[in-house]
Amino acid sequence: MSNIPTRETFESLYSGKAPWDIGRPQKVYLDVADQVTGAVLDAGCGTGENALFFAARGQSVVGVDFLEGPIREARRKANERGLAAEFIQYDALKLASFDRQFDSIIDSGLFHVFSDEDRPRYVAGLAHIAKPGGRIFLSCMSDEEPGTQGPRRVSQKELRDSFAGGWTIESIRAVRFEVVPDLKDFTFSAGGPKAWFAVIRRNPKELAVERVVEAAIYADDLASAEAFYSRVLNLPVIGKEPGRHVFFGAGPGTVLLVFRAESTLRGDVFPSHGARGAGHVALGIKAELLDAWRERLVARGVSIEKEYIWPRGGRSLYFRDPAGNSIELVTPGVWGTPDGW
Repeated sequence: MSNIPTRETFESLYSGKAPWDIGRPQKVYLDVADQVTGAVLDAGCGTGENALFFAARGQSVVGVDFLEGPIREARRKANERGLAAEFIQYDALKLASFDRQFDSIIDSGLFHVFSDEDRPRYVAGLAHIAKPGGRIFLSCMSDEEPGTQGPRRVSQKELRDSFAGGWTIESIRAVRFEVVPDLKDFTFSAGGPKAWFAVIRRNPKELAVERVVEAAIYADDLASAEAFYSRVLNLPVIGKEPGRHVFFGAGPGTVLLVFRAESTLRGDVFPSHGARGAGHVALGIKAELLDAWRERLVARGVSIEKEYIWPRGGRSLYFRDPAGNSIELVTPGVWGTPDGW
């Protein structure tokens, strides 16, 4: 089994008896049941045993899993047991778009399936759905488990690093995963695979920057800048002062400021600022419109200086404005941010 499993890996495992699908909740969650309070989300719930345990305690519970089969089985169990747990087929890497928040989040063997690139995206999603002061109860394969079979191993340092910003790790302790008996394709330590069990609290709301609202570049010829950005890039002019600046709307909540450095370096009502030489700004576009943008630029005499495909699939077109600034049109898939960029 690959250390970074694919959808096909999980579908194959669930077609038989998945090692972790033991027909009851994992013991570690029974042990901390009184700490799991309020509304509960089970991320990567599988066939739902952990979620159903807390639903039977009278709690509001939602379980999510990206596979249809386990969700269907979890719903069957809930109906058979007369429990009101809600099970949704949903990708945990998209929790940043989930429209509900929870007091407690269960992660029983999900964190360790993600690549290094996907971990920050997952943790950002957890931050979105965890109420301030809410807790994650996370169990993952330990780096103390010998061998390489099964999920990738995770160190305590990796856990602490992943939850360094906006979280408090209350405890990490050694436990064992319970697995089905007589496994044929896997060999783990006697007593079950060694694991870490972490209790992680979401800190109360902190002072945080929400977004970049303005980006500034500089040009001596503001008339040429206005013509280029409004006629070539279709940015609406939202403000200007002759000889000082011209401002453009650059999508929802974002403004591109073009200043004449000679004016702003002197300072006035606002602190002085300015720069000489080429600056840079990246403007986001829809991936399906990349070819149309390329054709538009070429048709208006703008030379494409470079095209680049990023490892996550984003694409960039680089060119120059009349002042020599490096301008980039970029599609989603560059930084791996929760909103796609």
